[in-house]
Amino acid sequence: MWLVVLSLVAGFSAQAEERDYQWTKVQIAMSSAAVRATGRMIPQDGALNIESARVQGRITSILKREGEKVVPGTPLFSITSAECFSLYEEKKVAHSKQIEELSSGVANRERQLGLSVDANSCKIVATHAGVVTKRNIDSGAAFNPGDPLVTVLDTRRLMGELDIPERDLSKVHVGQAVNFKLAADSSTSYKTKISDVVPTIDAVSRTTKVRLAPVKLNTASTLDALIFGDIETGTKESILKVPSESLVFSHNRQYVVKGPLEKAVPIEVQLISEEDDFSSVRPRNAGELNEGDLVASQGAIFLMKKLGARTSL
Repeated sequence: MWLVVLSLVAGFSAQAEERDYQWTKVQIAMSSAAVRATGRMIPQDGALNIESARVQGRITSILKREGEKVVPGTPLFSITSAECFSLYEEKKVAHSKQIEELSSGVANRERQLGLSVDANSCKIVATHAGVVTKRNIDSGAAFNPGDPLVTVLDTRRLMGELDIPERDLSKVHVGQAVNFKLAADSSTSYKTKISDVVPTIDAVSRTTKVRLAPVKLNTASTLDALIFGDIETGTKESILKVPSESLVFSHNRQYVVKGPLEKAVPIEVQLISEEDDFSSVRPRNAGELNEGDLVASQGAIFLMKKLGARTSL
């Protein structure tokens, strides 16, 4: 009697386990082969500008700090300087005497010195547009003509640079189309092309650099901002499509569980791209996953946990 009951319970458990998982056939599709790489935004010529002192004086207060935007004429520092007193006296004389030539000359000198002078203050102003990225002087410090005060980055004059592994170097060349995204704005894609391939390989990372033609960004980027790029190689390759629910992340790797249930085995895959319902993958080891194979599309995570006891996961 007990044997019959145990047999029925075991049978019911096996049927329940079968229903816990759903299986889907692997599909195949053609895709444009691409070299995937990460990189950063770097400055073009003229993107980094140093605002230097053009007079002698002392900083009384800091008006703009790192990360703040400026345009030509934006006050950067309040200062004291003999040059300021001289300019203000000339301004008063020009105004009181109504001497237009003197007024024009004082205004030009004020602009050339990068100053804004009035009765109450004297300020050093920006002569370039962009974002303040570095400040070289503190409040109370003295400065002389030529001393660097701040560095201003023109965020409109940045371009992408990608690190290409040595193994993929033969696949890239000048003129190839590139799609890239900013890590800070992964929803927007930009299309450009390779403008230069640096003819050296880093001895440690075994990578070389490719520079991308500048494009107009929809949002302001920053120097060294992380980017992700796909370089179109012009060839087609077969990729496998599986339900997104089939992918299981374990120990920094991606897997699918290949069936059927009684022969279930985890297969490590490389993720190529993701869509709403399906993901494009390729097996890490060629031939381990093919078109028509069954993969767990429901309950894959739980099945992986059961398989973990008898695998190296």
